[in-house]
Amino acid sequence: MHIASEEQKPDFTYNFSLCNNHFRPLTRKVLLSNGLSEEYFDQMMALLICLNENGSLILKELVIETGLPYPTLSNLIDRGEAIGVIERIKSTEDGRARKIQLTPFGENQIMPRIFKAREEADQVLTSNLSTSEKDDFIKLILKITNSLKSKSSLDIT
Repeated sequence: MHIASEEQKPDFTYNFSLCNNHFRPLTRKVLLSNGLSEEYFDQMMALLICLNENGSLILKELVIETGLPYPTLSNLIDRGEAIGVIERIKSTEDGRARKIQLTPFGENQIMPRIFKAREEADQVLTSNLSTSEKDDFIKLILKITNSLKSKSSLDIT
């Protein structure tokens, strides 16, 4: 029920959702314009960027870093292997575990395209922000992400 006289609190959930609804089509368009197929959209792109930034990780670490559930990540890893951008390697620390990492093709051919597309999308996303606002925005997004990561890592362990 909407009461006009009540002071409205900021609705972070709605605004994040709204932002995401507008950002996803932009990301898809930019990825396509950089020669990347549907295979690289959304979660796969997040997984590849995570592996690029963190190096090889075990599945549990990927769950914490990406916020994606085990079954989703397992499926993405299988798809990534099928298209030649991800590989599983035996962990040197734990022989039972498998680390997931980018293949040379993923690292040298796909990641430069993703970075170019990400830069173009970021430009549109922040075009109305000053340098100071961009810095503040990044700091706040990182704080929110770290808060969510710490909450999800407590749920996992």
